[in-house]
Amino acid sequence: IKRPGGGGFRPHEGSVPENKGKKATPRGADGCLAGLTFVISGVLDSLERPQMEDFVKRHGGRVTGSVSSKTDYLIVGLECGQSKYNKAKSCNTAIIDEDDIFNFVSATVSSSQPSPPISIKPAEASKPDLTSTKKPAMGAGAGAGA
Repeated sequence: IKRPGGGGFRPHEGSVPENKGKKATPRGADGCLAGLTFVISGVLDSLERPQMEDFVKRHGGRVTGSVSSKTDYLIVGLECGQSKYNKAKSCNTAIIDEDDIFNFVSATVSSSQPSPPISIKPAEASKPDLTSTKKPAMGAGAGAGA
């Protein structure tokens, strides 16, 4: 099922984020996610996927429906798609969760620069580390995020 307007997201029937409406959605510095591409998979902790897509876009990021070598981060939740997860691992895409991106975006308010970069993919040494506080609940060895 494709969502009107693109993205190719398939909603999880009957799955509602466990903490929907219980977390404040942070506001970060304008453009703090500029130049970064994200894919969302699974049921997130507090936001539904369209809300996370809007959150990423509001902060300058790009959201696509499938992982490729151009994807910087896979945002995972419960019931994450195995094919997206495996593709992210094979492409050395960082695998993060909702708290990781919230913490990164929040931190950009107190400074004019994003967190120090790490080298996740050799060709992209300027990518900020969004995984500094928590690892996703997926299996070990997943990109830079696990």
